Amino acid sequence: MSLWESFVAMVRDLSWTDRLLISAGAVVAVTGLVMVARARRAGRALRRNHPDASADPRAGGVDDAALSDREPSLATRFVLGLVVLVTGYHMVVWGLPPGLTPLKVDEAWWWTVPLCGGLLVALSRQIDRLDHAGSQG
Repeated sequence: MSLWESFVAMVRDLSWTDRLLISAGAVVAVTGLVMVARARRAGRALRRNHPDASADPRAGGVDDAALSDREPSLATRFVLGLVVLVTGYHMVVWGLPPGLTPLKVDEAWWWTVPLCGGLLVALSRQIDRLDHAGSQG
């Protein structure tokens, strides 16, 4: 049996819920990849336009007053993109047959993925707020 035939047989054996989970996970993962790419592109453009500044305007050198307390930093946008990407990855591998991918959080512990992701984003936003308050005086 060729690799393609075994792949087709595996897909045929998946339930409709597994197929839905894999499809949704792929969309979520691609969304996270786009978010990470946009954050990186914004950081590169900032460094190109302000070579004396750091990659993040909150770190100084680039009109800190232009950023409000509600606007996430480039680092926070990058973290959010990574969290979305990792969540999408886990959605995909949870839909695949057991044993196909060893790198995943067990399905019984699914809640740890959004919990840890949410904590990472919340901590990054808190750092943004502290940084903003520090730059205001």
